[in-house]
Amino acid sequence: MGAWGGRGYALEYIFLRGFDLELESTRYEEVRWPYGFTSEQLRLGTLEQIDGAIYTRLGTFLVESKCLSKEVDVEPLAKLRFRLEGRPPLTMGILVSASGFTQVAKLYASFATPLNVLLWTAEDIDATLPQQRMMDGVRRKLRQAVERKEALLDLKADYESNP
Repeated sequence: MGAWGGRGYALEYIFLRGFDLELESTRYEEVRWPYGFTSEQLRLGTLEQIDGAIYTRLGTFLVESKCLSKEVDVEPLAKLRFRLEGRPPLTMGILVSASGFTQVAKLYASFATPLNVLLWTAEDIDATLPQQRMMDGVRRKLRQAVERKEALLDLKADYESNP
């Protein structure tokens, strides 16, 4: 099985490739995926596996994707926040869930300090990918996080009310 084999990798690929296609014409923005952080000196092998990273003018985003049959709870969000602690301060996270998020996860993402993880759903991807508006989706989610301290913005509804 290659890097994209197995269950759940399609969501990672669709999300990250959508950004990659949108950003490929820009000079300073890029997408890297998947990769792991290894420690050859300590002989510990892979210390963490990252689904992808998106480097943009808005900042850098580590991406974690979950394709589960139930809504994503707090644990993947807490793990992503922990990974961000060891990165430069301007690095943020994006947690993508095909099945959405529990109410507890939404509250935790919005009220944890700092608010450094944006939540994306399959519906958000549907609202942005076909029109190549993934970066616009990030901008809108960042604005929501800054102005309303909310990590989740329903992009379909936002586009309908603010085209």
